[in-house]
This record gives sequence, C-alpha cells and structure tokens, in this order.
Amino acid sequence: YTLSTDDILNLISKKSEKNKENLSINSFQQMVDGKKYYYTELYEYGNLIDEVLIDAKSKRVYSYKDLNKDYKTNYSDGYFRVTSDGNIQFAINEDKAQFILRKKLEEKGNKYKKITSTSVDKVYKYIYNKTALEKMIKNNGDIYYYEIVNKGLFKKKEVYIINMYNEKVYSINNDNINEY
Repeated sequence: YTLSTDDILNLISKKSEKNKENLSINSFQQMVDGKKYYYTELYEYGNLIDEVLIDAKSKRVYSYKDLNKDYKTNYSDGYFRVTSDGNIQFAINEDKAQFILRKKLEEKGNKYKKITSTSVDKVYKYIYNKTALEKMIKNNGDIYYYEIVNKGLFKKKEVYIINMYNEKVYSINNDNINEY
C-alpha cells in the first residue's frame, strides 16, 4: 500500500473533476481476492457522495453500485458491490457487456446492424410490458446494462439486458423476458 490520503484525494478529484478542497475521505486498506485495494468513503462538503475501491497497483477506481445503492457516478473505471455473504463482487463494464451480447448473437446466427447502449427509460419505448421488466429487476435484485439491437431498415429493434454482475443475457420480446 503506497497511496497517501492526499494521493487518493488527487486521484478522485482528477477523475471526478471535483474541487479537491471540497472533498474529504475515510480510507481503509482492503484485500480482495489477494489484491490490495483502498476502500474509501468520499465526502463532498461533509456529505457522503460515493464509496469506492481503489486498486493500489493500477489506481483504477470502482464505485459502489447495487439495486439499493447507486451513487450515479460517471468517473469510475467500474463498479463493485458487497454480496449477502460479505464478499466483494466486481461488475463487468459496458464494453464487455456488448462483447458478450455480440458473441451470443453470432453464436445463434442472429444478424444485426448495430448495438446501442441505452438507459432503462429509453428501453420502455421498445417493449410492451414495462411491468414485467420492472418486476424482474426488483425480484432479481441485480443491475443491468440495456442494449438495443438494430436489425436493419423496417425491422423491429430488439431489446436485450445484460446482468452486470453475473453476465447473463436476457432478451425481451412479446412481453416475455427470457435468458438468451
């Protein structure tokens, strides 16, 4: 462990583009799967605004994100959560989620023109049963990347969701949500 409190503040300030003078942290050393991290609570003007894990070697920053707690950061290199058994689990990034979807589409011979990442709000205009999606997300307690697959001119766009923690892909069509 070689990062000082000042190093951590500089790193987060640079990534988040927040004024370092307005930030403060509580930082603890943490081992995760044999790797060294700093678990850091980040405060702005005394208010908790994020919980992050910082890889001591690479200085990559992972923000806490699960169904119940999301700090809505846009500066982290990835996400993590604490599972019910107390273990730390890292999420895949959006690029890897799209890669997984592309591979699944190719394996099944499903041709497409373009895959676009989007928000859950924009997905609703492509599906009929908004309630089924909301129920699935609530019951699973997981977080997803939302992808729109454009199959070409005059063809219906398809919606897929990829679980950011277990990498499962689901297709949404005709009010059904099925593992793909």
